[in-house]
Amino acid sequence: MAVVLLFVLSMSWAESSFVSSLQKSLKADPDLAQVDFYSAVVRAEKYQGLSRFIIPKLSFSVGESQQKNNISNVNAASKYQFATLAVDYDLFSFGSDLSYFQATRLRDQAQGQRVRAKIIEREKSIADLFFSYLRALKDNEITEKILALKEKSLNIASRRLKAGVLSREDYQKVKLDLGNAKAQLYLSNQTINDFSASLAPYEEMNLISDYPWKDELNENFINQIKEREFSLLRIPAYQDASLSLSAFKYENYSRLVDMFGDISFRFARNTYDFPGQERQWEWRTSLIYTLPLFDQFDQEVQRRRAKANKMIAEVNQRFNQKLVKKSFETYRSNLELNWKNWLERKAALKLSKKLYQSSLDQFKKGQLSVNELLIDQDRLFRTEQLSNEALYQLHLAILNMCHAAGESVVGGCIE
Repeated sequence: MAVVLLFVLSMSWAESSFVSSLQKSLKADPDLAQVDFYSAVVRAEKYQGLSRFIIPKLSFSVGESQQKNNISNVNAASKYQFATLAVDYDLFSFGSDLSYFQATRLRDQAQGQRVRAKIIEREKSIADLFFSYLRALKDNEITEKILALKEKSLNIASRRLKAGVLSREDYQKVKLDLGNAKAQLYLSNQTINDFSASLAPYEEMNLISDYPWKDELNENFINQIKEREFSLLRIPAYQDASLSLSAFKYENYSRLVDMFGDISFRFARNTYDFPGQERQWEWRTSLIYTLPLFDQFDQEVQRRRAKANKMIAEVNQRFNQKLVKKSFETYRSNLELNWKNWLERKAALKLSKKLYQSSLDQFKKGQLSVNELLIDQDRLFRTEQLSNEALYQLHLAILNMCHAAGESVVGGCIE
């Protein structure tokens, strides 16, 4: 009972350690930080959009004016200083302000989905890099193991050469094969160094020495991952495209009705200082209708930009709808294929080890040629490599299946 409990706890620790390290790595990732920081800007735009039709504008202006007029009881020419404190409130803008707010609100929601999508994207990149590093480590262990076997074979070949039961040519074959294994180990060590350098910014991942789900790989575990139901509502890339499209529709409408102007109410206190006169002031209320006649084509440019953004969003939504559905089906199929491959590779590795041990025993007795032994060594080496590759590909398939369902490992995809 204690052994079983220890095994379960070790499995749970391995996975939780992987998730914890992945969470810390994501916090240190600059690409994710950039998207996260930009979310504050988008959120500020939403509040700014809300304020356009809820909160009045407050302004203060001072200046000097010179006027000429023929109004009775007013100097024909006068120069004076003025100061104005005004409150302006938009009463009616033909739906422009409300549509603009709806656009900023939807953009904020789309940004939230964009953050989720970026988490999945960066999680995939970091985990893939880490799994590749583990694969290189395991390949290195396999190469070291094969190197030890070849050194053992060379010792046996050396004794048989001295006993006169092995030709020098066959001895040289074993020695050459050992040299090739050493060269393979040098390349393997270089690959590990390259991956270590790439993982340097994610130092937490270096605390893990094995695949996180290796001890949990069984039929029930794979079915739990594979039998997820597909829903567009859970896919952040599609949700981002849909919300962005709705936002651009509102923005397009807002820019379109801007040409009709707006009606606003102004309440102001004006102060005047005329030369040689006492300071004068007034309270003034105004109902103002403003119709833009010419604004250096600013509104036209804004309308065209909003229309183009809407058309781009429509294309993105159609593209994402087809892509995410097909990706989900593809990754589910890949998970099934990689699971079957992993089972076959485990069985093949067990058989290959058994065959090699039998061949080695026969070689010691002089019942097997050098060429046959080397072939069996290469078969064992290749079988171990394929087994390691199958484990790597299966972990990638599990990760891809989670992501295709719109979930992340750090978000609890694998319980």
